[in-house]
Amino acid sequence: MKILDTYVKLKSSDKQIFTIQDIRNLIDINDNHYLLILINRMLKKGILVSIKRGIYYIKDNAPSNFSIANNLYSPSYISLDTALVYYGIVNQSPFTITSISTKKARTFIFNNIEYKYNKIKISLFYTGNENINFNIASKEKAIIDSIYFAALRGNNLNFDEWNLSEIDVDELKKIAS
Repeated sequence: MKILDTYVKLKSSDKQIFTIQDIRNLIDINDNHYLLILINRMLKKGILVSIKRGIYYIKDNAPSNFSIANNLYSPSYISLDTALVYYGIVNQSPFTITSISTKKARTFIFNNIEYKYNKIKISLFYTGNENINFNIASKEKAIIDSIYFAALRGNNLNFDEWNLSEIDVDELKKIAS
């Protein structure tokens, strides 16, 4: 399979982010050695970009930073300050994309953007809202996550600056319980 044929198949796919298995299935190739050579050639030519080992996207069809966050460290979902800004609950603009994961806390830099992952117990892990291209906490879950992590760290939250007008109080109580 040629690079151009592979590019066309990837581009016509409904996915923006590909694993090696995704690429194998799309181009119908079983030879692992040849597949890795093809991927490496596409990386060298700047057609593919590696998010991390084994996870790629087409350079001229870059996914959102939120999709990258979900794929950089998985399982994870966007939450805390990033989700609060996304929903218009707070107005500050975070320089870091914050996510929640069941794995240990980590920070990555990719394309000059900091991606920070906070660890939470599996029993508290909940996406609440799956967007078409990324997982993000619901408004209510992002608020509960923020309160939870502020309490863990001994920080105070300034609710006076939060826009809570569109929050479902019943959902907030349900998640909090």
